Amino acid sequence: MARLAIAKDFLAEYAKLEKNVQSAVEAAIAKFAEHTHAGLHLEKLHHGRDDRIRTIRVDSFWRGVVLAPDSGDTYCLITVLPHDKANAYATSHRFTVNQALGVLEVRNEEAIQQLQPALKAVARPGEKRLFADVSDSDLTQLGVDAQILPLVRLLTSDAHLEALQTMLPEAQYAALYSLACGMTAEEAWAEVAQLLPGDTRPGAVDPGDLVSAMERSPGQVAFVSGPADLERILAHPFAAWRTFLHPSQRRIAYKASYAGPARVTGGAGTGKTVTALHRAAFLAERASEPPRPRLPPNSRLCPRPSRPKADRNDKGPPAGGPFTASAENAGARPWRGHECHESPLLQPFALDLPGSRRYTRDTFRQAVSFACSERPAR
Repeated sequence: MARLAIAKDFLAEYAKLEKNVQSAVEAAIAKFAEHTHAGLHLEKLHHGRDDRIRTIRVDSFWRGVVLAPDSGDTYCLITVLPHDKANAYATSHRFTVNQALGVLEVRNEEAIQQLQPALKAVARPGEKRLFADVSDSDLTQLGVDAQILPLVRLLTSDAHLEALQTMLPEAQYAALYSLACGMTAEEAWAEVAQLLPGDTRPGAVDPGDLVSAMERSPGQVAFVSGPADLERILAHPFAAWRTFLHPSQRRIAYKASYAGPARVTGGAGTGKTVTALHRAAFLAERASEPPRPRLPPNSRLCPRPSRPKADRNDKGPPAGGPFTASAENAGARPWRGHECHESPLLQPFALDLPGSRRYTRDTFRQAVSFACSERPAR
């Protein structure tokens, strides 16, 4: 059987489909996954920028886009689109491995190639380029792809850089944006490092090993353990937060332990509750005896959207696990009689989001927040 992975964008497109089309997608994926030689079901398009991008037929109108690495039996479902748009995506994009972060990246290669002559035409002789004071070595250390460097050297204004925003991978744009804001290479790395999947920078990174890059990209790619896992993910396509976390959120949510109570502060709508839910679920999985973790609300949370991370089947509170409810109905839940005491919040942590491109430089440094306290490690 093929080893399947699902990209975050795939769920976003799948969620928009009508029910009958979703059913056709599920059937196509199931048939594909069960086949001994799954790659035989994929169509390779001519004149593509990346010959590892294939398509798979869903029905007469819809096609799925699949990333098929050069070796092995691992495949990543990238997106599902109408036939012509799927073919256009497959022939215009390229997947690479970020040499600084080790994560999987995708860029619109066709659009970049089309933009390059225009940038050459508008660049006046003697005009200072936007990154003239930044060496190729520094750009490479920040994860800017060597194939992108010639284009970067043509940029003369912030407007030119902004035109690349939707074409470049998130981490590479974050590096360039930071430098354009006046940061040093070291300061820019501090921003880019927020996208590291772990606490440390990876060692040697193989630029051709897409599977390892997928494994280092839990915020963008989720591996499916089997048919039941696939069914569970597809059953809640809008709730991508159950499966995918921003790397800086993941580092906080899945940190082995903190030396006492911990606090992370930041703005609204940036993932506070999501991170806290993942943290509570992580602690619940490790708890073998009471007291088990509780996640009391400090706002009017809806119980249904908050519960599935800990209990995806919605069959009641998980045994020994965390459970979130609104303040109005908390008294009806099984933990009646348990008091929730406020703990002194001693350790502040910041969760930066360099990928939030709408923000200014100051907002660029703002943090996502959650409050979570736990018992010190024994």
